[in-house]
Amino acid sequence: MSSPDTIQITSDGSQTVRSGRFDIQYHSIHGAVTESEHVFINAGLHARLERGHSASIHIVEMGFGTGLNAYLALREAAARTDIKFSYSVVEKYPLDKALISQLEYAAILGLPRVDFQQLHESDWDAEYQLSDNFTLHKVLGDWLEVAPGLPKADVIFYDAFAPNAQPELWSEESMQSCADLLQPGGCWVSYCAKGSVKRALKAAGLQVEAIPGPPRKREMTRAWKMDQM
Repeated sequence: MSSPDTIQITSDGSQTVRSGRFDIQYHSIHGAVTESEHVFINAGLHARLERGHSASIHIVEMGFGTGLNAYLALREAAARTDIKFSYSVVEKYPLDKALISQLEYAAILGLPRVDFQQLHESDWDAEYQLSDNFTLHKVLGDWLEVAPGLPKADVIFYDAFAPNAQPELWSEESMQSCADLLQPGGCWVSYCAKGSVKRALKAAGLQVEAIPGPPRKREMTRAWKMDQM
């Protein structure tokens, strides 16, 4: 039987959760919000948008976790009302709602708490319009089973636990599923910088780059699906 999930405070004052099932934190202990903003918003979403304006953008996240990445994406949608955002997320082990209710990302980010609550109160396997330009679809299930049925993605936030905790989610098969899911010109982004993951992404036909990581982490990984593919 696994230990209970517990809340921990990280270096930037924001909270993370330590998974009792996997014995690992959902975010960096050197700053949960700092890491998510750096890895997924700045290096992922912003990088994709900088390559050309889109009237709509579809983000797929592997691992809903605390909902922080989705919350930050919802903030981006509020600031970019000329773009229609759709956000699909796949999660196999949702966190308990009682634990979620203790997370104070709204206070840290200065955002409406009701938006964070809506992210978590939305039912699984259903589509919800959370704002005029942000649609959420949470899918409960296994990534390799679910990914083939998702709409093509412009950005993939790949936020599975580390390879030593969930090796199956970093395999060549998993990276190929990501490549198949991406639109031409789309990007995959993760905090992970492991060589075997980069090789798996390259084997799937993606253009891989090592870029600076969040605090206390030298590198992270971003991969692009080239337009001609």
